[in-house]
Amino acid sequence: MILSFEHAVPIQELWERLSFTSDLVRGSVGWAQTAGIWQSLRRIEDEDGEVIVSALLEQARTKRDFALDTTDLRHVAQRTVVRTEKGEVEVEVPDREEEQSIGEPPVELRASLKVQAKIAQLGATLGFNIWLPPNDRGKITELLPATYHTNLATTLPLNYDAATIKTIENIDVIWLQRRAIAHAFEVEHTTAIYSGLLRMGDLLAMQPRMNISLHIVAPTERRDQVRREIVRPLFSVLEGGAMAERCSFLSYDAIDKILEQPNLTHMRETIIEDFEEWFDAP
Repeated sequence: MILSFEHAVPIQELWERLSFTSDLVRGSVGWAQTAGIWQSLRRIEDEDGEVIVSALLEQARTKRDFALDTTDLRHVAQRTVVRTEKGEVEVEVPDREEEQSIGEPPVELRASLKVQAKIAQLGATLGFNIWLPPNDRGKITELLPATYHTNLATTLPLNYDAATIKTIENIDVIWLQRRAIAHAFEVEHTTAIYSGLLRMGDLLAMQPRMNISLHIVAPTERRDQVRREIVRPLFSVLEGGAMAERCSFLSYDAIDKILEQPNLTHMRETIIEDFEEWFDAP
C-alpha cells in the first residue's frame, strides 16, 4: 500500500490518539524531539502501531485529500532519482538549515563559523581550493584573511547527479584538488553530531566508491559524543564501508595546533594524520 503525497495522513489527524503526542501541544516547535522520534529509528508501542495502521488502511479506502502547504511542496520538489549500483533510488535532499535570526549570529553559530574559517585557511595554506556552503560563505569569508579569498571556489567542478551535488554543496568545508574532493569536514559545535554524519552517510550511500577523507570537527569535550555517533550500527552497514573506517575526529585544539606548525606552507596534507583520531566499534 503506497499513498500519494496528497493522500498521506498528517500526524495531526492522530495527535490525541498516539501516546507519544497526546500530552504535547499540537504542532508545537520541537515536538518530534520531545516525543523522541526525531533521531534514530525506535520501536513504538503496539497500541500506537495499531492506530497508525488502522488510519492508513482507512485512508487507502477513502482517499481523503490533505492539501500540501508550501513547505510540503518544497520537500516534494527536492525528491529525485539517483542511480546506484543496485538500481534507481528515489531520495530527498534536505536544504541546509538557514540562519533564522536577523543581524549578528548567536554565539554558538559565530564559534562554528570561526572554526570553518580556520579549516578553510588550513586547506588554502596546504594548496587546496575551498568550497563553503552558499548559506555560510559570506559570513566565513569575512572571518578569513583576504590572502586566502582567491582559493574559494564558487562552483563545484564535479560530475555527479543533482542529488549528490546538492548533498556535497551543503557540507561545512570541502578541500578540492583539481576536479576532485580531497577532504570533507563537518563542524559540530553544539548541534547534534548525527546531522553532519547523516550528510556524509547520504553521500557515501549515493557514491559508495567515492574515495575522500571525511572528518568530524568538534570541541574536545564532545569527543565521546562523536565516538558514540560514528560507531552507531546505522553507520556500520554503508556499502562503501563503515563510517568509523571512513571518518576521523579532529578537535578544535587539533586544528589550532596544525595551523601553528612552523613552515606549514611547505607541508603536505598528511600533517592531519598526526592529529586526527579514529574510533573502533564497541
